[in-house]
Amino acid sequence: MLDFGDYGYVELKRIYQKFMEKAFVMASVGHLIAATVYLTAVWATREPERVLPVRLIKYADLGPPPSLASQQAAPQIQVAGAAARPTIGIPEPVPDAEVSSETTIATQTEMSQMTSLVGGEGVGEGAVIQVEQPVAQEADIVVEEEKLPEIGEFIPVEEEPVAVEQPKPVYPEIARRAGIEGTVWVMILVDKTGKVRDVQITKGPEMFHEAAKEAAWKSVWKPAIQNHKPVAVWVTYPVRFTLK
Repeated sequence: MLDFGDYGYVELKRIYQKFMEKAFVMASVGHLIAATVYLTAVWATREPERVLPVRLIKYADLGPPPSLASQQAAPQIQVAGAAARPTIGIPEPVPDAEVSSETTIATQTEMSQMTSLVGGEGVGEGAVIQVEQPVAQEADIVVEEEKLPEIGEFIPVEEEPVAVEQPKPVYPEIARRAGIEGTVWVMILVDKTGKVRDVQITKGPEMFHEAAKEAAWKSVWKPAIQNHKPVAVWVTYPVRFTLK
């Protein structure tokens, strides 16, 4: 059994402060060494920053915008010429010597047909209007997929995209413990509906990349406008990680 002799409360109170300071210093040095080793490994294995091509085009060099409304030719109306009068005559009493063998007596059916050939009011006598109705043909409906611009491709717009909902990224725990701050530049592709279709990191500390990407995928945008129509464009913005 250990014998502490005259050691008691007073002696322990006198020396515990010294051991507490030594323990705190050793723990701080251990954490600092671990953080230094991790940051050195991240720095040694980091990928070189990608330089994206940027092509500048003046708005005056762009061609005229396409027409917003396509005109369709109206169906042509063909007007037939005046119908020839029938050789059928109306019976009249004449002398037998003047009877022509070429004249025939119209039947009831032929007289009704002759009446229908006579032009109505406002059209002209003997005129028949024939309107050709367009023949409806079944055509295969082809739905074109939205063409998305390549990364770095310049798209002229009249109105830039606007963030409608942009959640705050989660601060990485290892960076919080090490007291590291930084800024990450994020490039996203916003389609015609305002949905994020692609996310790229251009530069910034690698330990913040995943947090910045997760926040970018959850964001919602108002799409860019060109010629009163939404267009898909790339948007670049910074995400700052700071400790308060």
